[in-house]
Amino acid sequence: STSITQDPSNIPLSRLEQHRQTASLLLLGLHPDQCTEDILDMALEYNLSVAIVPCCVFPDLFPSRQMVPRKGSSENIIIDTNENERSSENESADSKPVPVRSYEDFLQYLMDKDDGLRITSLPFEGKNK
Repeated sequence: STSITQDPSNIPLSRLEQHRQTASLLLLGLHPDQCTEDILDMALEYNLSVAIVPCCVFPDLFPSRQMVPRKGSSENIIIDTNENERSSENESADSKPVPVRSYEDFLQYLMDKDDGLRITSLPFEGKNK
């Protein structure tokens, strides 16, 4: 029997590397549910452009997601478009990691993966960051 789907783990990474040399790749996740973090991790690992509009946090499926809380969570992430730097107000170096439970926590958790990431809001209602 022939299968029309291919297990992604069987695709040689060299094919991804070859394609990356000839084209710009963008990993895009719109409401990607459980694979949100995987999309970001792959983009960071292979230095690919990425745009993600996360939705659900799934804290019970991912209890190992931990973050160092900041007062105000992701609402205090500041993006300076002139300097292209991101900083956080009221970041506490003494804070202990806590589980990622809310949407704002999830945004912070994802943003904390790399200083080059930026957050913006899209011009529509709902999950738009």
